[in-house]
Amino acid sequence: MFPAVDLEVAGTRGKAKVRAILDTGFTGFLCLPTEVAVQLGLELKGRDTIEYADGTQKQELYFTGKVRFKGATRTVVIFLTDSDEALAGMELLEGCRVLIDVPAQKVRISRIAKTKKSDETKGE
Repeated sequence: MFPAVDLEVAGTRGKAKVRAILDTGFTGFLCLPTEVAVQLGLELKGRDTIEYADGTQKQELYFTGKVRFKGATRTVVIFLTDSDEALAGMELLEGCRVLIDVPAQKVRISRIAKTKKSDETKGE
């Protein structure tokens, strides 16, 4: 599938390499197929209301696991899906520049240097 990124995801029972489709409409970190999450032993953390692309809202369980992406490993919130496809959301891409080269079917992701936000003018 295109565009996608390669990740390593770890839970209490193991780790796996995962190819995740970039989903700019998904504001979270990661959505994994249920079968993968069970194999990895992801830790259940709770429930949250999520909104789907069609506007419907639903209570879903969420889990945590470790994700290695662009040389950094961090603990992230992971939702599950009945689909066979993993989804990488915008929160995972925080601090990155993404270039999608459609004709070449390539995705280039690079970390960008953190910059200070400029002070906003108040009272105008």
